[in-house]
Amino acid sequence: MILKTIITSGALLIIYLASLSVLVPNLKTQQHQWESNTIKAENFIYASKQYRSIIVGSSLANRIVTDSIDEFYNLAFSAKGIFDGLKILTESNQLPENVFIETNVILQPEDKEFTNSITNPIRYRFLKYAPGLRSGKQPIPSFLAPPMAFLISGTLYRIKLNLMPSYQTQKKKTEAGIFDVKLNKNIENASVKPDTARLSQALDLLSSYVNKLEKKGINVIFFEMPVHEKIYNLASPTQIRLAILNRFPSSEYKYITLPPDLNFKTTDGVHLDLGGAYQYRSHFMHKVNCNYCNN
Repeated sequence: MILKTIITSGALLIIYLASLSVLVPNLKTQQHQWESNTIKAENFIYASKQYRSIIVGSSLANRIVTDSIDEFYNLAFSAKGIFDGLKILTESNQLPENVFIETNVILQPEDKEFTNSITNPIRYRFLKYAPGLRSGKQPIPSFLAPPMAFLISGTLYRIKLNLMPSYQTQKKKTEAGIFDVKLNKNIENASVKPDTARLSQALDLLSSYVNKLEKKGINVIFFEMPVHEKIYNLASPTQIRLAILNRFPSSEYKYITLPPDLNFKTTDGVHLDLGGAYQYRSHFMHKVNCNYCNN
């Protein structure tokens, strides 16, 4: 009886894994931030194609949508810094032509628990041949969670619209108030000068990664994500910007410069909203296509 149960369970698991691989190879679901980051990292390291250009960065650069840009992959993660993407990239089999490094958030250290879980050689080999066991392939979330969540949230939203005519007006007022609170908090954080020793250590680590990439013949391009105009020239971003330019002079490295008019909408002063993200992507690709021109 036990042997029969084991055989049956094994057979069902094999059928499930084969079904995912054949019928829905691109299926992915995400229930929380860690899983979302893991899915992005796994999609990168197990990719069957070589990407020409890789973006690494923090949650700011994570807003850049690259799905429709050929040969680009965005390896920026939510709630992480640039060193997570750089670690995963240098440990992968990818050999891109270009690596674009965001410069806004360089003080956040690597989350070693996260990167080690992705680059672990035993886990890598196991999941390479068992794609159905990768993050985002769980049976219940894969087939039930998305439609159920959509149905429930859609129904509740329609009820609010029908029973509460002032709902949209109140919602806009609430969102505006929340935005102001977040903006003021980020202004406060950006007004504090970064610790000199900590900044120097981050630049040393970044230099070591840049050297590794350059030894492989990879072009390194730096870029800065746009933020609210009240934040752009504050103490922290200004000092970090100058420190990076001093360590990686524009005479030796290429930069994607921001337009003089920082009219990009954000959700909190530092993270672009959907419209702002698409606006910046257009600016980003214009700079790439014109070979990092100044216009």
